[in-house]
Amino acid sequence: MDVVISIAGKIGELLIEPIGRQFGYFIRYSSNIETLQKQVQILEGVRKDVQASIDAAERNCEVIRNEVQNWTSEVDEILLEAKKLHEEASKARFHNLASRYQLSRKAQKITIAIKDLKNVSKFDRVSNPAPPPIIEFPSQDVVIFESTELVIEEIMGALKDNKTNFIGIHGMGGVGKTTLVKEVIKRAQEGRLFATIAMVVVSQTVDVKKIQDQIERLGLKLKDISNEQDRVSLLHARLKNENKVLIILDDLWARLDLATVGIPFGHDYASCKIMVTTRRRQVCDAMVDKRSVTAKIIPINILSEKESWILLKKNVGDDIESPTLNSLAKEIIRECGGLPITLVTVGRAMRGKDPDEWRVAVEKLKKSQPQFIEGMHKDVYRCLQLSYDYLQNEEAKKVLKLCSLFPEDFNIPVEDLVRYGVGLKIFEDVVRMEDARRNAISIIKNLKASCLLLESDKEGCVKMHDVVRDVALSMASDYFVRDGFKQLECWPSAEDMKIFTGISITQNEISQFPDAWDCPNLKILLMRDIYDHIEPSSMPNAVLLGMKALEVFHLGGLRRGSSFNGHLKQEFGQLTNLRTLILQDYLIGDATAIGELKMLEILDFKRCQFREPFSTITKLTKLKLLDVEYCSHSRRISSIFPTNAISSSSQLEELYKLAFDFSSAFSAMYMSARLLFDDFDITELKSLSRLTTLTITIRTIPEGFIFPNLKFFKIHLARWIPYGAIGYMKGMILSHESNYLVLSDATISSLGCFKPLLPRTNYLYLVYFEDLRNIIPCLLFSNGDGLAGLRSMKIDSCANFEYLINVEEWQIRYAYLLELEELYLEQLKTFKALCNTELPPEISLSMSKLKRLYFSSCGELSNVFAPFNPQQQFKQLEALEVYHCNALECIFEKKGTPLSIRELHLKSLEGMKHIWESPSELLHLHNLQIVKIESCKKLRVIFPASIAQGLERLKELDLCDCDELEAIVAERREGEETIDNVVFYQLIKLSLRTLLNLKAFCMDNLPFKWPSLEMVEVSNCPKMKTFAASDGNQSTPKLKVVKVNNSDILLDGTDFNTIIQNHYKEEIFLDVRICGSGSCRSKQLTTEDVIKVQDSSLILVIYHCSKQRAI
Repeated sequence: MDVVISIAGKIGELLIEPIGRQFGYFIRYSSNIETLQKQVQILEGVRKDVQASIDAAERNCEVIRNEVQNWTSEVDEILLEAKKLHEEASKARFHNLASRYQLSRKAQKITIAIKDLKNVSKFDRVSNPAPPPIIEFPSQDVVIFESTELVIEEIMGALKDNKTNFIGIHGMGGVGKTTLVKEVIKRAQEGRLFATIAMVVVSQTVDVKKIQDQIERLGLKLKDISNEQDRVSLLHARLKNENKVLIILDDLWARLDLATVGIPFGHDYASCKIMVTTRRRQVCDAMVDKRSVTAKIIPINILSEKESWILLKKNVGDDIESPTLNSLAKEIIRECGGLPITLVTVGRAMRGKDPDEWRVAVEKLKKSQPQFIEGMHKDVYRCLQLSYDYLQNEEAKKVLKLCSLFPEDFNIPVEDLVRYGVGLKIFEDVVRMEDARRNAISIIKNLKASCLLLESDKEGCVKMHDVVRDVALSMASDYFVRDGFKQLECWPSAEDMKIFTGISITQNEISQFPDAWDCPNLKILLMRDIYDHIEPSSMPNAVLLGMKALEVFHLGGLRRGSSFNGHLKQEFGQLTNLRTLILQDYLIGDATAIGELKMLEILDFKRCQFREPFSTITKLTKLKLLDVEYCSHSRRISSIFPTNAISSSSQLEELYKLAFDFSSAFSAMYMSARLLFDDFDITELKSLSRLTTLTITIRTIPEGFIFPNLKFFKIHLARWIPYGAIGYMKGMILSHESNYLVLSDATISSLGCFKPLLPRTNYLYLVYFEDLRNIIPCLLFSNGDGLAGLRSMKIDSCANFEYLINVEEWQIRYAYLLELEELYLEQLKTFKALCNTELPPEISLSMSKLKRLYFSSCGELSNVFAPFNPQQQFKQLEALEVYHCNALECIFEKKGTPLSIRELHLKSLEGMKHIWESPSELLHLHNLQIVKIESCKKLRVIFPASIAQGLERLKELDLCDCDELEAIVAERREGEETIDNVVFYQLIKLSLRTLLNLKAFCMDNLPFKWPSLEMVEVSNCPKMKTFAASDGNQSTPKLKVVKVNNSDILLDGTDFNTIIQNHYKEEIFLDVRICGSGSCRSKQLTTEDVIKVQDSSLILVIYHCSKQRAI
């Protein structure tokens, strides 16, 4: 019973509490509603405070935290619910107990929820720092050209390469560096290559604080930090911890120490890449070691003519395609010189203009007055003027100004700039010519790195962009310049002539000089390449007397007309301030007046002919440079200079006296017909204690004479021009830095006079040395330096030459020919090998830098590399050429191939049966790019199947006149591994000509792929019934046309293999001998040929014709 009572009591307690709570909703209805209203008011206040923080954060572009966003959403929902409840309570009636019960209960529940939301409203922060925003640029219709795309791809490759941490982009002002970088940023963002990209415009004046502020994209509040070191430390720490950051420093003009900004850089910070754009290459070189594998320096070049047309058309419109404007537009393109900013500004200025306005614009551009074209001057000139103004070296500005004296698109000889500069005293504190030249070369290098001068394709020259030239001339108001594009119609006024310091008239016609010539400030006068040439004797006296301040006078380079045949006027001697005089291509008579030019330091008579001995040279006591290269004299005198005239020039530092111009084969042949050799006594050189440079052609050298210790020399010892010397030495004559000796028809003992020069010789050509049996030790003499500087050597027609190195006769065991890069061996009937035995270890490094090896007509040569191991001795060899060496049976024997071989040229090797006999693992052909083989009659295959798949860089394959050749790629041998496919990734050109036994490219069932093949020629290959024996298609996606027997055949979707099969199926080949017209020749005839021959008078003798049809 007690248990029952206890249980009942407990149940009663449990029932009473919830029942009481339910009744409480009725009793506390009003208080619950009122409490809810108070909590709502409190929560609304908290909500407003949080919203104020949110608004502030959003104004700072910060990201609102998820918990805050969730809280505000819940608050907004609960407040809305409370509002609805309040509206319902205001309408509830007193006697509606059910409604009051529900409202009271709900109010209490909402109140509890509000209190909970209020308790979690105290956030530490409502937002996170904003992620770096995507860099957006104003919408521009940017044209991406093919050349631009290649550069972008190179930059993108560097950005993706984890090893690269610095990318330097340099190019002249207005070439489009910033535009290109913006495109790179766009692609990098699309590819999500970096978590953060920051682009900072640096400009000429470096402001570290400004740079730091622009990097605030990372969310750093650097503006609030005044301490400089704290700013650096904070930025460095942030960038160091950031994952994959790209910092772009645009328009950098000088080296920037990244550490002073706070930008981490180096191997330890691989996640932070630096990209700079600059007009000056030297900025990139100063920022990083240019040899570093982690740095990529990329030049931005000007546009091609085709690209220039596209850009101009984009800015002008389709009007330039009209016949009226087309030619004018092309002239503007020539004047703009491929510079994008110029093409854009001119194009926009000319949009909608009529033809007359176009003609005016063309003339303004030609006259270097683009500032008169609306919209042109501001952008273009400001851009290039900055580059000029930034040249802190005044010497550089003067040299650049000198360059503007040359015609547009002219190859400016560096040596001319040196000689002009010395005459004008541009190079301060310079006494010797070699120092002046060194300064000039350094300045020119700096100007090229600043994109104010361009590389020239002509040795020893530079070029100046037409727009840069226009800017330079616009700043050179004291220059009067007229060239072939600006015909000299009249001379300037007398008042204008007074202000000129420089006058240049080139490629022009000058009918007469002005009667009065008052040029008191004229320092330099250039008259080059004059059509109706000006003779010194035709200049009025007033002209010569009116420019007494003249320091540089260059007259020469005649275009037509006979040479000057008179005497120099006495008034010529009034130019007493003249330091540089250049008279070229003249016939010199009485030159007494030149003796009065006491200040003369440089005298240049290149390509002149002297009628009388030039005796006045003895009066030129300050002469430092004398140039009489390619000069001659009349037959009635024996020498240009009287005896001992040269020896009296005690200040002479440089003497140029070469007779032959190797830079031009025609010139050399022409000059050889003239009386070139004079009786100059070479022993006079002993008196020239300051002589450092000598170029000379001499027939004999007196016994006992030894050349002085020259720094620069080009010496030709011969009685005539060796034909082989023309091609070998062509171009080297222009390079002042290269020393060469061309020695012909002499003996070893006579070479003792060159002993001081051999260590500095860079190019050595020896021909017709009867007693020369080797180079080492024959040419080492007793000095330890030997041929230390030799980079190229040619041995030609030396009847007893046997070995390059004779180890048995070599007593001093040092490594020699360490710098040799090119070796040419030609017409050596007794030559057997490079060396007569293996080199001892202490001299094994000899010739280790050899890059090109050439053999021709070496009758006893039976092994190209013996006794060397080509993989060890010739690691850098890139090109091998072997011609007319009939004793050779194989090129690469058991020791394999050089590791770097790129080019292989073989011709007329009648005994050669194999190219390679080495095991496959020793054939390293992955760098091979060009293979040309001709007239190798016994050769049956070119490549073994095992190495064909390794020819991944082969670009050109040219085979001709190899009678027994059956296949290019041999069939696989038994036991060789299976080859899935052979891909010639880079092969572009394939030529197969007169291969009478060629059956196919490969007779094995190998599938080939040719992804880059563009040109194929198959000619006179009668047994070639298919291109490849494999059943599958030959993949040639880029090949559009195949030339078969001089007929172009469009593939048009047809398989390459099928084309060959179908073509040769229809051909009838007759191996015939055709006789007629006094000649007899063999030929392979097709059906068309036979038809043509039927009606001719030729006699056909047909033999061994298994497929002969009736004719």
